[in-house]
Amino acid sequence: MDWHCINFKRGGAHEAEAADLVLALEDAYGSAGEPPAAEVFLAHGRVGDYAFYLSPEAASMAPSVLQRFHAVTCDPPEDLHRCTPMIL
Repeated sequence: MDWHCINFKRGGAHEAEAADLVLALEDAYGSAGEPPAAEVFLAHGRVGDYAFYLSPEAASMAPSVLQRFHAVTCDPPEDLHRCTPMIL
């Protein structure tokens, strides 16, 4: 499976949607038995834009989350060391 990305543009409504995404990922992680290779990273973009990157293992544990939040397949971020790892 591929890496997936979920992008958010700055703005009030997207803050709540991002919080819903984190809760959905936490639920999926717990339901999947907390797979150790499942990783999610937060990257900041231009002036308030940000993106969540899901490793292949994280994406495979949460197909409904990918669909709900319109995830797209992508390459892993080139600057992964600059991304914030999410604790699920």
